[in-house]
Amino acid sequence: MVMLMLELIVTRDSVCAGDDCDAPHRAHFSINEAASISNLVEYLREIYPLSNVFGDHLTWTLTARSKIAMFGENWRELHFLVPEGASCSSYASEDKTLHVHFDHQSGVYPKQLYEKQDQDLRG
Repeated sequence: MVMLMLELIVTRDSVCAGDDCDAPHRAHFSINEAASISNLVEYLREIYPLSNVFGDHLTWTLTARSKIAMFGENWRELHFLVPEGASCSSYASEDKTLHVHFDHQSGVYPKQLYEKQDQDLRG
């Protein structure tokens, strides 16, 4: 059985001026196209280090065409914004490339953003 793979391109925001020298912090990986969003998050957690900001609340939002998850420093308070079992391939482009980006927000807890996101979706 042949395992079909997606090209995974990962970028993230810079968290401070000293972090800008390598922006957008692009990395290339592969992931099984049958992987779920939950599998993707666990994989990224293992292979793609995120910067920490000390003394401030920090929230990362993971996007792939749309917002799919948000969490705090060290992956605390992980909240999925799409079904965890959704297929990564549904977020990939036609050329089998999955672009994901980590958006950084400081000064706010993940729970606050998650609750606001939930309210916005409910109208």
